[in-house]
Amino acid sequence: MDRLYRVVTEDLGLALLSAVEEAKCRLSNDSTTDILFAPPGARGMGIEQELSEAELQQIIGDETDQVIACLEEALQTAGVADEQVDVCFMTGGSSQVQMLRDYFDARFGREAVQQGDAFVSVASGLLHEAVLQAERIG
Repeated sequence: MDRLYRVVTEDLGLALLSAVEEAKCRLSNDSTTDILFAPPGARGMGIEQELSEAELQQIIGDETDQVIACLEEALQTAGVADEQVDVCFMTGGSSQVQMLRDYFDARFGREAVQQGDAFVSVASGLLHEAVLQAERIG
């Protein structure tokens, strides 16, 4: 509990989140990795914890199910069958999760599933939305 208190009081939350995010990204290419958290000047706060792809899947399983449920709802609402999807562009950090990539590949076919730079495409989408909002405001 003391270490969690220090994460909050010493403003280390972003650094911890970054360490976890980096490990998650490494798991898109490797079956295991280490979460490495060693903030400078924060003695006794270091973490080196092995994480496997299977453990990550167990941890984020509910969220993955929610993504799939949203996909199901979107396709059903639009009246689009899987075979009508020519291209599925995956973007954002979650698109790097192997379990989701495998699901989309199996559902739409590997040739239909495309990926760009996960973070640049999200930033581009946010910029596009900001421009649209600015135009509406006038």
